[in-house]
Amino acid sequence: MIEYSPAVNVATAIAAELTAAVAAETFVLDPVVRRGYIQDRDLKLENIAALRADVQVAECDSEPLSRKIMLYHCRTDICIREKFEQSERESSSGEIKTSEIDNRLILVQQIHDFLARADDDSPGRRLDDMADAVFEEIEFRPFYFPQHLRENGQFTGIVSVVYGVRI
Repeated sequence: MIEYSPAVNVATAIAAELTAAVAAETFVLDPVVRRGYIQDRDLKLENIAALRADVQVAECDSEPLSRKIMLYHCRTDICIREKFEQSERESSSGEIKTSEIDNRLILVQQIHDFLARADDDSPGRRLDDMADAVFEEIEFRPFYFPQHLRENGQFTGIVSVVYGVRI
């Protein structure tokens, strides 16, 4: 039985990094960082107005490097979601204020850049809680969902990051 899951450990370490960054007021907005799994299939938020950054395992591929060593490519998704309140809408049209959407887009970009940049010359952030994880790639999946804004009055953006772990 496997007691060590690189995918779970990478997601947990990323959640810890984001939680520390929020506490240090690194981002334009302060989302509630949650390590878990989004249970609703279409990512809709019902009656939840808090800005959330859900950190979850997305997928994990592996390749053997030798008879004794495996390399796991662990993709973690950070899903930034918030249902807009009436105060965040234009009073005349009911549309969500551009400035409110802009701030959430900036947050998605800031989370992307926070994970993509290292303190030294190497690409990608090193994870304090998982020093053996090596940054591989990062992307927006997507930057945001326009359909969620129209149909649900909700912002949804996803940053997807891959770390490699040798075991």
